Amino acid sequence: KLKEQNEIRDCLCSCCCPALLLSLSSTSDVRVLRGQVNLNCLQNADQNAIRFESDAISLIKEPLDNLDEAESQRKDSLNNVRNSNDGVHLEAKQGVWWDPSTKNIHKFNKFDDKKASVDYYWAIGENFKDGTVDTDNLNVSTRLALYGLSQQTKFGDNKDEKPSMFNIKGSMKWKAWKSQEGKQCQEARKEFIRLAEGIMAYKTSGDPELISKGEAYLKEATKNF
Repeated sequence: KLKEQNEIRDCLCSCCCPALLLSLSSTSDVRVLRGQVNLNCLQNADQNAIRFESDAISLIKEPLDNLDEAESQRKDSLNNVRNSNDGVHLEAKQGVWWDPSTKNIHKFNKFDDKKASVDYYWAIGENFKDGTVDTDNLNVSTRLALYGLSQQTKFGDNKDEKPSMFNIKGSMKWKAWKSQEGKQCQEARKEFIRLAEGIMAYKTSGDPELISKGEAYLKEATKNF
């Protein structure tokens, strides 16, 4: 880590402010690739506390090219959630997907932090893979919305060949993804997270008010699928 910190300082020009250099010397967990420091972010170092991890050198690839890349990103994000105790990751690790104090079904709001939102996307998505939410009990529109938004988040616009009209299930999934064409990955991810939060509140909170809000949100969010 000390070597990495020295490499960071070597990348900075001599005109950088002393406060910035001081903060670098005290950084406890910095992982930066040589030559990829974003000097634009450094101008606001005093205000932003030099968030190298997510803001200055976020190198998350979007969209992904294939399923192997998606699986690798998924594993990395879930490891981040398991091994971190910061606010966002701790709440995801604890499975707290809504705000019980305010009865708000939407809790995550760090969409400007790409790394945090990617980790949260994969973490909340696990609820639909591990049986926490029985997807077979979700209506067709909700399942198609989850699929279409998730595919757009991972792979961008649908380039797959349209299935045969006799492949009803495949055609419906293809159309759900195709309907998101032109939407940026980060916007699709935000919509997926908010949809997933609504589902979690509706299906798992056990709170009548949250259930009602979750159900109403799902009806609105999935009406075009």
